Amino acid sequence: MRAGLALIVLAFGCGSSKPQPTPPTPTDGSAAGSATTAPPTVAAIAPATPEQVCKRIIELKAQKCGMFANADFDEAGCMKELAAAADDPMLKIFTECVVQTSCEEVTNCIMAAAQAPQQQDLRACNDKSSMSPVGLPRAEWDKRNGAAATKFSQVKSSKEAPVEMCGINEENRWLESLSCDDGSKPVAQAEMVRAGNVGPGGRCGSIIDQYNVTCPGGKQYPIFIDAYVCPKP
Repeated sequence: MRAGLALIVLAFGCGSSKPQPTPPTPTDGSAAGSATTAPPTVAAIAPATPEQVCKRIIELKAQKCGMFANADFDEAGCMKELAAAADDPMLKIFTECVVQTSCEEVTNCIMAAAQAPQQQDLRACNDKSSMSPVGLPRAEWDKRNGAAATKFSQVKSSKEAPVEMCGINEENRWLESLSCDDGSKPVAQAEMVRAGNVGPGGRCGSIIDQYNVTCPGGKQYPIFIDAYVCPKP
């Protein structure tokens, strides 16, 4: 599962930029975003089929709606991505967001869901009913796979034993901080080297992301990351 809906969208190949919430339109002539502006509400939508979700994503792409503007697949490719993420508990929330009526409502729904994990309790590894990240004791977290890596050549990962990160933002920040052996940093935007999700894996069966990094000289580094593991308070 992904830690936030904005990042599930990215998992589906919908672009490299993070979504920004759309401010509500003022109704009293005051400036948008003022302290007195009420937050937008999201209408309840009946469950959608995968076909409806993919059709809607293509519509949002045509409308150049935020992160959907750079979607790099057609409806068939979208259906394939949805099938690959079928075990992701966050998928249900994503579909509820993406079928909202307007681009503004979709964006606000995704942003609200993206912030939700920080408000949720951590779950146990064997708890498959929750969307929350898995919680590890601090001592175990500090020794997790990838914790000490500063170079791509130091990263040893696979679908079964991925690097573990607490959230997609941290996943991206970590990738962008790593260097090649010559000191260069080829990853300016992590989502640009993202190959996609490879389905459930890791110690707790979360959806695993794969990134393919190329360093000078053509050295290739496939990197697998579980972004749903966090330290316990």
